[in-house]
Amino acid sequence: MPLVKEDGHTTEPLNGKVEEMEGELSECSEEAADEGPRSLPEAQRLKREGNDHYKAKRVSLAMDRYTLAYATCPKEEKMVRAQCLANRAACHHYFSEWEGVIEDCTEALELDPSYTKVLLRRANA
Repeated sequence: MPLVKEDGHTTEPLNGKVEEMEGELSECSEEAADEGPRSLPEAQRLKREGNDHYKAKRVSLAMDRYTLAYATCPKEEKMVRAQCLANRAACHHYFSEWEGVIEDCTEALELDPSYTKVLLRRANA
C-alpha cells in the first residue's frame, strides 16, 4: 500500500524493491567472483562473514557472502568449497527454495561425498 507524505506525494513500500535489489546484487556478486583471484584466507573470511549474517537473520547477505567465498576459494580446497555450498543451501532452505537446496547440496556432495549433513539436508528438501 503506498504511503502518503505530508506534501501529498505517495511513496511505494520498499520491501519489493529491496528484494529486487538483493537479487541483482547476488547476480553481480556471482559474476564478479567468477573473474577474481582465488585465495583461501579471503574465502574463509567471506564464509565467516556469511556465518555472522546468517546468525543475525540477514540471510540474503549471508547467501551473497557464501557465493563469494565459494567462488574465491581455490578449487583444490574441496572441503571449504563444500562448506560454502552447504551454508548457501541452508540459506535456500530458509527461503523454502527447494531446488536451490538440492542443487547446492548435490554439488557439495560431489566435492565431499562423506558430508553427511549435506546428504540429510538434500533429503529433507
